[in-house]
Amino acid sequence: MGRDSDSKIVPLPAQPAGPFQPVTVRRGALGEGSQRPIFASSASYAVLVDGLLMPISQQANGSNIVFETADGHEALDFFHIELERHDVLDAEGAPCESLHDPFGETCVPILSFGGGHGELRSRLRSAAALVVDRCQPIDLIRDGLDERGLQLASAG
Repeated sequence: MGRDSDSKIVPLPAQPAGPFQPVTVRRGALGEGSQRPIFASSASYAVLVDGLLMPISQQANGSNIVFETADGHEALDFFHIELERHDVLDAEGAPCESLHDPFGETCVPILSFGGGHGELRSRLRSAAALVVDRCQPIDLIRDGLDERGLQLASAG
């Protein structure tokens, strides 16, 4: 079933950025009963939310999905699992994607802000939804994760 599983040790600069920046996801961030107390991923990996894959870095909200720094760590050890076909795996209770060819077919659609001002446009669409609803699926997912983060912060 699995074709390849490897480990990659990535040296961390003082302020990591890019696809290897660690992102911490706290319990409940991706929905009720999701993942163990804390799980970490690299920024480039996508998790399954509402039936769609979305890069974890684009879900960071500063409360229950947060970027981490390299404080106290010289390197991170990443584990990649590549299957014959792209799929969703259980990673510490969170539905994460397997390693895949970026030009290959994905198991479910991947949503992304597409860089640039995509996230800003998404937040503006959400704010304008009170008057005119132009929200897209990616906006609804981000809004739901933000709301979940606020609820968990007020409960904890």
